[in-house]
Amino acid sequence: MKEIFIRLEGGLGNQMFQFAFGLALSRANNSKLYIDKSSFEYKISKVTPRSYQLDAFKIDEFISFSDCIALRTNTIRLVKRFPILGEIFKLKIELGDFDVSALKKGLEYKYFSGYWQSSLYFSDYADEVFEFFANHKPFGASAGELLSIINSKPNSVMMHFRRGDYVSNPLASVNHGSISLNYYSEAIQIIKKRIDNPFLFIFSDDCDWVEKNFDHGGLDVLYVRNDGARRDWEDLVLMSYCKNQIIANSSFSWWSAWLSDKRFKDIDRYVVAPLNWFKSKPIVASERFPKSWIVI
Repeated sequence: MKEIFIRLEGGLGNQMFQFAFGLALSRANNSKLYIDKSSFEYKISKVTPRSYQLDAFKIDEFISFSDCIALRTNTIRLVKRFPILGEIFKLKIELGDFDVSALKKGLEYKYFSGYWQSSLYFSDYADEVFEFFANHKPFGASAGELLSIINSKPNSVMMHFRRGDYVSNPLASVNHGSISLNYYSEAIQIIKKRIDNPFLFIFSDDCDWVEKNFDHGGLDVLYVRNDGARRDWEDLVLMSYCKNQIIANSSFSWWSAWLSDKRFKDIDRYVVAPLNWFKSKPIVASERFPKSWIVI
């Protein structure tokens, strides 16, 4: 059986996109999937340091070790500059735009590098993707307590404020940047028109800033601070147990909303997402978000 390798890089949400694309690619081409996590062994100047985080999910069968071809960053940069070299290295690089033909490239290429941030890549295998990410390690005590609180609120709404490196890292700030407070205010008004007595669960890497600067309109709210008692993947999964979402321009909260779509597929629910995903370039909403999401 042909082997396909997917390069992992970025944070948890990006790694989930890469795995989901790789899984769909392997299924579409009847190939064996391996994930290459070697990129986390190296630190790149000006880029937010990351670590392998998919160990939260039970996907050990896909991890490659000695048999992994592990193309290095310099090779990928070289192919980006001279695309013809991709044929020699059997390397397919995503250039940022959605390309459905990439799913058919498993017979031509061996190694895939990119972010693959669209559910359209894995829509035919969505149930299987959900099963992998729903099958996670047991929650710790802090996450278990929060889950009980979330489940006790029938009209729960998750709001995610991503700050962190979007504010402190110049490279992340120029490409992404934090979403304006106007977006969140408009999103709350959309939710209030559709849901009676919404209860807000505000997740953020800077809850103190949010509490000080954001007017939630007098709604019931719980600021979900993480003092290190919970792992990143626990917060992402907890967010997915809220029945409605207002997400940031972040793959982390994108995945929480997508998982929630699958988790609560039999009820009426709402997801609000920002069209301004990047500062540097526009996106096509139909490629970035499921059709049911409200994009503003």
